[in-house]
Amino acid sequence: MAYYLEVPLDPENTVLVDITARVEGIVPAGPGDVVERMNETLERALDRLQPLTGSVVRRLRDLPASPDRIGVEFGISLTGKTGMVIAETTAQAHFKINLEWERRPARANRE
Repeated sequence: MAYYLEVPLDPENTVLVDITARVEGIVPAGPGDVVERMNETLERALDRLQPLTGSVVRRLRDLPASPDRIGVEFGISLTGKTGMVIAETTAQAHFKINLEWERRPARANRE
């Protein structure tokens, strides 16, 4: 049975997100029904991630041996009540951070 969360993209457009897990406080009317609408646009919800992602990337770039590439991976959950939250994998939030350095050949000393 599929139930949907309606997520506004902007004032004119929405996208339906399949919510298969039972959500406390939501009583679906029937399969395929929109059971809740997110209270903010997706763009606005994603804007709230910028301070978090910016902070993580800035701190990693400031490492003594700054990596050539930084990857930060985390899940988000969309909810009607709170909009967007970082998804939990257990009782804690989960972040996967990848740092890559490219080995460059040492320059030969010219005498």
